[in-house]
Parts: sequence; C-alpha cells; structure tokens
Amino acid sequence: MNESLQYFAKAIEINPQFAGAWNNKGVVLDDLGRNEGAIAAYDKAIEINPQLTEAWYNKGNALSGLGRNEGAIAAFDTAIAINPQLSEAWYNKGIVLDELGKYGEAIAAYDKAIEINPQFTGAWNNKGVVLDDLGRNEEAIAAFDVAIAINQSAETWNNKGLALHHLSRDEEAISAFDTAIALNPQLAEAWNNKGLALHHLSRDEEAIAAHDNAIAINPQYAEAWNNKGLALDDLSRNEEAIAAFDKAIEINPQFAGAWYNKGKALSGLSRNEEAIAVFDKATEINPQFAGAWNNKGLALHHLSRNEEAIASFDTAIEIDPQYAEAWSNKGTALSGLGRNEEAIASFDTAIEINPQYAEAWNNKGVVLGDLGRYDEALTAYDKAIELNPKDAKAWCNKGAALYELGRYDEALTACGKAIELNPKDAKAWCNKGAVLGKLGRYDEALTAYGKAIELNPQLAETWNNKENALGKLGRYEEAIAAFDTAIEINPQFAEAWNNKENALDDLSKYEGAIAAFDTAIALDPQPTVPWYNKGVALGELGRYEKAIVAYDKAIEIDPQYAKAWFNKGTALDKLGRHEGAKEAFEKAHEIDPTIKIP
Repeated sequence: MNESLQYFAKAIEINPQFAGAWNNKGVVLDDLGRNEGAIAAYDKAIEINPQLTEAWYNKGNALSGLGRNEGAIAAFDTAIAINPQLSEAWYNKGIVLDELGKYGEAIAAYDKAIEINPQFTGAWNNKGVVLDDLGRNEEAIAAFDVAIAINQSAETWNNKGLALHHLSRDEEAISAFDTAIALNPQLAEAWNNKGLALHHLSRDEEAIAAHDNAIAINPQYAEAWNNKGLALDDLSRNEEAIAAFDKAIEINPQFAGAWYNKGKALSGLSRNEEAIAVFDKATEINPQFAGAWNNKGLALHHLSRNEEAIASFDTAIEIDPQYAEAWSNKGTALSGLGRNEEAIASFDTAIEINPQYAEAWNNKGVVLGDLGRYDEALTAYDKAIELNPKDAKAWCNKGAALYELGRYDEALTACGKAIELNPKDAKAWCNKGAVLGKLGRYDEALTAYGKAIELNPQLAETWNNKENALGKLGRYEEAIAAFDTAIEINPQFAEAWNNKENALDDLSKYEGAIAAFDTAIALDPQPTVPWYNKGVALGELGRYEKAIVAYDKAIEIDPQYAKAWFNKGTALDKLGRHEGAKEAFEKAHEIDPTIKIP
C-alpha cells in the first residue's frame, strides 16, 4: 500500500493536475483507514475535474466510513447526477439511507440499482434486509430468493432464515441457516440465528449447541452469549444463564438487553433485590426500555413494595401505552394494596389492548373473587381457559370460585383439570381437598391435603383444611396438631386459631379453646364466629355471664346472627333471667323461622 501511495505521489508531483492520480491516492489512503486524508485527495481530484464520477463516489464511501452520512448521500447524488447508470452509487446510497432509518428511500435506491443491474445480488439482499426490518417479511423472502437464484451466498441464506424466523416459520428458517452454514461453516451469525429458531421451538439443548458453535468461531460475540443465556434460562439452568449474560455484558457493557435478561434470570431465582439493581442498569443504558421498567415492577411486587412497583409499571406504560403486560402487572400490584376496583380497571385496559391476553383475564378473576363477586370471577376464568385451555392456574382458580358458589361437583372437575395440567401445584391439591371435604369425602380430602403438604409444607391453608377434615373424622388430637402447624407457619392465620378452638371444644378442652378464640378475635377484623365460639366454650364451662358478653360481641358485629341470639337466650335462661331469654329466643326465631322457641 505504501509503495502504491509513493507511485501516486510521484505521478502528482510530475503532474499536479492529474485528477486520476489524486483519486487513486484517495483510494489507497481509504484502504489504510486514513479517511480524512482520502477525502482531501478526492476533493483535490474533484477540484481538478468536477465531472470525475469515481472521485464523488469514493468520497461518498469515505464520508460514510466516518459516519458523516448526510455528506455521503450528497456525494453519491452528485456521482449519480453525472452518471445515472452507476448502480454501485445507488447501492451505497441505499446503505447510508438505511443507517439513517430512511427505509423507504433506501428501498427506492436499491430498486434503482436493480433496475440498472438486475443481477446485482447485493442490492437484492440489502433490499430484503430493509423489508424484513419493516416487518414486510414475505416481500423480504422474495427478494432474498432472487439474490440466491443469482448467487448462492451464505449471508443471503442467513438473512432469508431470519425473515422466516420472524414469521415463526422456524423449521424452514433452520433449513435456511443450515444451508448458510454448509456454504460457510465459519459464519457465526448463521449458527447464532439457528440457535434462536431452535429456542423458539423449545429445542433448547440444540439451541445451546448452536450458540456454542457461534461462540467458538467468535468468542467476542456478545449476542450469541446472550442468546445462549436465554436458552439456559428456559431450561431453568438459571445460574448458567446468568454466567452467559455476564459474559455478554463483559464483552459489551452497554448491552441493555443482556442486563435485562440477567435481571429476569435473577427474578426467577427470587433474588429480587439483585434483579432490581440489574434492571436499573438496563434503564440507565436505555431509559426507554419499557420491558426493563415492567420487570423491575414485578421484582418490586414480589418484595411487596407495591407502591414502587406501580410507579415502575406506570413508567413502562408511559413509554408504551399499548403495553398490555404492564397494565396487567399494575393491576396485580394495585390488588396487593387492596385497591381492587383500580386493579380491575387496569386489567380491563390490558384486555382492551389485547383481548386474547389469558393471564389478564385470570388476574381479573382473582380480584373479583377477593371482592366476593364469584359469578363474575367465574366468567373471567372461563375466558382465560377459552384462550388458553392449558392454563393450570385458571383451572385452579375456577375450581375455587365454583367452591365458593357451592357448585362442588363442578369445582372438583376444575381442580382435577388443574392437577392434570400441573401435578406439582400444591394450591390445586389443597382446593381439591376442600371440595372433597364439602362433599363429605373426608378420607379422600386427607389424601389430597397430604399431596399438597408434600409439594409445599409451608402452605398454612392446607394444614388448616386438613385439620377440618380430621375433625370431621373425630380425630381431634391430630386436628389440633395440624392447626398448630398452620399457626406456626402463619401466626396471623385467624381461621386456623378459630378452628383450633373448635377442635379443643370437641375434646372438651374449653380453657385452651377460649385462649385460641381470643387469639382469633385479635387477628380477625370481623371476628363474629370466634366471639360466638368463645361464647359456646364459656357456656360449656358454666360461665354464663361471660358467655353472654361474647354473644353480644358477635351480635354487635352481625345483628342478624340468629345462632348467637339463640345461645344468648340459653345463657340468660341458665341465669334465671327468663324475660331476657324470651326476647333473645324471639329475635333468633324472627331472623331464622326454622329456630324453635323453647
């Protein structure tokens, strides 16, 4: 190169007006990476001969190499004005327009190059790439096919594979990538893209092998490391996935997508504090990264930091108002704060954006159930199941809603379907046990609870329900032990305290029952039943005055509680206060005519 430069310098020295020598000097300087010097040489050639097409064309290439794209386009336009048939100038102009995001103009430039030279494979290929970027994938494939018919290029087969992948035609895409690899086994991009298509087909072990081949060819291929991480994450090999994402980040610390994917993997390991820090890094690199804001919100929600989670979801929604997942997740966080009507509105927005969003329908159902609106909840669950019949959570939740509506046979069917889809769902087994209990099938209920406990020994609700089934079978000592386990897991579980009291009652351990009822009363904001049960225990101990106080507390909370009125009458009668007893009995009968006045 330096020798060539000397020759051109000598030619210029002999004839300073030799425009061709100045142009050729520029070409050599360009090849040496000395772009500014090259541009100066081209300018000298143009000064001598303003009609020298090659100098304008080469100047455009040099300016493009420096990222001075507007200047490059002006140079190519001048070359084209001098020689409208210069297909290479149209082609390179298309490349620069593409880099500027002027895709329509880029396609027009490639079309002009093709019109001049229909065999120009590069123009057909690049036109296909732009069409693919615009989502016009079928047109892109047609362009790639023309390029391939002219020249079997590995790069073009790779690009065709990507267009097929974008259409989810992944088997065809893999075939295209394999052809690219056969033509050029060292084309790392084709191996990486094959891995993406395999991952999309859930063939993750094969995907990892493909990404490993890409990495073996180019160990600094950050995208391949990132994509390998995605496949590992889908296989629940989270630690290995994080290591792959870390490698991508080491190669390119500004790779926001790798930071984001690492955050998701950390969330999958419940390392939510770390995940939040990683999502923050992704949004620092790209403040408009709606997905990172959304997933940060999820991590905050999992830490019960729902106000912060809502703020994060709101940022995602501000960036992309059509982000249905962020609307749905915001609804879940609002529900966590007890702001259920707002939550429903948020789910409705998610559904309005994407009526096929099964998870949003399911989440809406959960909140409606929390509000006691079980018929509406059931409608929402049915919609979720219609959209995704394999949604085990929706089947489980449908079973719970049917249970609350007293439709126990249907509830049992729904719970069975949930278990069929996900045999490891402890909640579904627990719900099945509760339904079997309502059907009086207590031994089967205990089997279901046993399975739920095996899957998740920390689910307090299961222990509480198991206690009830044991109580129905008269196995009170075992029931009390089960209630104690529920209370140990969740000391704030008012229902378990109340049920323990009932079991103690049944064993005539009334003093212990009263203590347990007192705990339930302290934990339950509307402790009607615990007050009533405490009254029963006090009555059994002959402490009628205190029993009356307990019944009065229950009646104060629920004036229509007929059994409390009746038992109050019984206690008054025991104390010889017959007029008061008569009034209480009459009130009980007024509320519930099936109650007979003694």
